[in-house]
Amino acid sequence: MKNLIKGMWNLLGEKGKFATIIGFCYAAPYNAVFMFNFFKGVSYDYDQLMSIVIVNIIGMMWFILPSKFTIESPKFKFIVED
Repeated sequence: MKNLIKGMWNLLGEKGKFATIIGFCYAAPYNAVFMFNFFKGVSYDYDQLMSIVIVNIIGMMWFILPSKFTIESPKFKFIVED
């Protein structure tokens, strides 16, 4: 298990390990409470489910934040780096 985690961490490379930690820690508490309540039989209304979806989208955006994003064309070059 330790080698698997180390291997996955190395695959992230220069992606932004700090951004990965932020994304995971941001969404994990919401998902843990949701899963706990789901197995307890608590029902959620539409607004509560939408808030969980929005939190997960924000967390995924942080989690998959690239370290380098490049758009090139013959006339310009756009680079975003963290």
